[in-house]
Amino acid sequence: MKIDILKKLLLVCTFIFIFFDSANAAPPYGGTIFHFPEAINSKDPSTFLEIKYEGQRQREMFDRRRNNWIKNSAYIFNAIFSDGSNIEIQVNSEFSNKENALGFAAKYSKVIGQLPEILRKDVRTVWIHKGNNLFGGGNFNLLIHTDKGDEYISEGILEETLIHEASHTSLDWSGISKTHGISKGWIEAQKADKGYISDYAEDYPNREDIAESFLPWVVVRYKADRISKKHLNKIVKAIPNRLKYFDLQGFDMRPLKLVEEKQDSKTSQIRSAFSSFSLIDRKRIQGKLSEYGYEALLDGIWGPGTLSAVRRYLSRNEIESSTGFELVFKTLLED
Repeated sequence: MKIDILKKLLLVCTFIFIFFDSANAAPPYGGTIFHFPEAINSKDPSTFLEIKYEGQRQREMFDRRRNNWIKNSAYIFNAIFSDGSNIEIQVNSEFSNKENALGFAAKYSKVIGQLPEILRKDVRTVWIHKGNNLFGGGNFNLLIHTDKGDEYISEGILEETLIHEASHTSLDWSGISKTHGISKGWIEAQKADKGYISDYAEDYPNREDIAESFLPWVVVRYKADRISKKHLNKIVKAIPNRLKYFDLQGFDMRPLKLVEEKQDSKTSQIRSAFSSFSLIDRKRIQGKLSEYGYEALLDGIWGPGTLSAVRRYLSRNEIESSTGFELVFKTLLED
């Protein structure tokens, strides 16, 4: 009798342990920017082309040193990027002259140009102040304090910090084309993962989960050769559904490129089939995908946006690959 009771208690305890272990898994990181210093580094390509001085003009800027908005006769620069986008860089007049201001404007414009296009698409302005205060994102803007920037540089996490902040601006801010943090797909992914990538995301799920999760997705999909298998496994185990959510969005990730050797066989087959068509037909295929709501660049070039669009098209139309992806593309062209 006692043995039977003990067995039952052991089973109950085991069930409770498994339940809480899966339902309340501890996040693997405190904050994600501190763990992937090589996600982007100073040697990586940048879309930044040139910067032009526009003069001193009155601007309203947020300053964390005062935790308030200020009006300032800022040095204004127009940063120009190779994808055709422009960002107004507003440098606090405390930098004394346009030469000093230009140095900081150019320095940070180059790093901003290293971010994927999706993270720059809603950045209209950049505020640059002195001070050892945290960076910020949102308000169609990136907020920079240069003393804190020097600290990030010494720790090797300047680019990763800007990825985090730009994720707020372009992925999860009210007023942009799509606020991912409140989308049905994201909420379903959160529930399915049953946990968070970091303590910071768990503490502020509505505000920080997108920004904390996007950087790990970038390193897994684009920079997997720069992180250990231990980190890779941690990320994939903690947020598999969030990773899949990002996969399906068709983000324009230029100038980042997929790590080719990490692609699975299905990806290689899709790419091979797509590349077998002429440039004109490849553009037509991308056009058809866009018509059906699967966002893709119409340049005829294989990339993560096209891959994501094709995957979404196949998944939502329940198309299997047994007949070959060439036939799938031919069918698209004939529609």
